[in-house]
Formats: sequence, structure tokens, C-alpha cells
Amino acid sequence: MKSEIIVPNNLNEIPLHRYQEFAKIAQKSEGEFVSRKMVSIFCQIPLMKVAQIKMYSFNEVVDHFNTLFETQPQFQQTFTLESNGKKIEFGFIPDLEDITVDEYADLDNYINDLEQMQRAMAVCYRPITKRIGDKYLIEDYNGTDEYYRLMEFMPLDIVLAARVFFWNLLNELVKSTRLSLITEMEEMVTQKKRNYKRTGDG
Repeated sequence: MKSEIIVPNNLNEIPLHRYQEFAKIAQKSEGEFVSRKMVSIFCQIPLMKVAQIKMYSFNEVVDHFNTLFETQPQFQQTFTLESNGKKIEFGFIPDLEDITVDEYADLDNYINDLEQMQRAMAVCYRPITKRIGDKYLIEDYNGTDEYYRLMEFMPLDIVLAARVFFWNLLNELVKSTRLSLITEMEEMVTQKKRNYKRTGDG
């Protein structure tokens, strides 16, 4: 009996919540069971149906997903999701120099926790309120409660790229903070030396 399954061609066809579901299993299990669950979750078929797939086809699908997850997706500034029959366009924080204390704190708190990734994305991306060409404004930040459930359906490629983007941003902020602290300390030491010389001369 032949049975066709629909295999996602790229990460854009996999929603965040399915990846989270698989990640939980992959952390607790190993071996062929993880591969079976991979095919079951991402192809949206029951395990019983996975067991009926030809072995060579099964291996091809598993290899396909492994290759997908090794790719580095491109960062996307905007994307669209549907909610209650209405399409909502979301945009990444337009100017990260203007990021608020709450935005930064919540991002820092959620970005490293895959189970909370939908909340991190609800900080990074918010509905666009005004657009002029490539420029746009997004809703003011009022916490993650309003949109985090919707973010569970974000395309996985956008999630992974945004996560890497923010990690790089954090590293740059840490580096610049260290450099500014070092410069500040050097200036303080230089000033003390000057003051000491003046006091010595007197």
C-alpha cells in the first residue's frame, strides 16, 4: 500500500511550535526514535504511519531535515501572520539604539530558552503601525502577553535568524561596554596621575 507524505522543503514551512515540540523529545530521547518523531512532527503524520514508510525513503527524509537544520537562514525584517482571518504584518524593532529597558530585559531573559522563544519573538517583532517605503513604525512595547501565542506559528527560518542576530547584538554590546569601561578607567587613572603631579609640585 503506497502512502504519500508532505515533506517541508525549507524552514519557512515549519512553524516554531513544531520545532519546540521536537526539541523537547530530542533532549530526552536518542537513536531511531528521535528520527521517527522528527518525521512524524514535521510531516504531520502519526508514528504508526512513519513505521510504514520504506526504509530508503525514511532515511532520505531524515537526511533532508538534518540538512535543513544545518543551514543558516537569512535575517528578515518583516513577515506576515494570519489571526482570526486577518493578516498582520510584523516588523523587527526598527532602531535597536532606541530599545527600551523592558524590551532588552525580556529579550535577554527569553532568547536563550527555546521553550519561551515565542515570547522573545513577541519582543523582537510587533505589528507595523505605519509604513513609508522601507521605513516603518511598530506598536509600543507592552509586554509579550498579547502576541506570544501567535508567534508560535512564526516560520522557523525567521525565528532562528532573529535569534542569531540578537546574540550577535548582545556580543557587540558586551564588547562596546567593556571598551567604554576600559577607556573610562584609563581616563580616571590619567586624571589621578595629573592630580598627583600637581599636588607633588605644590
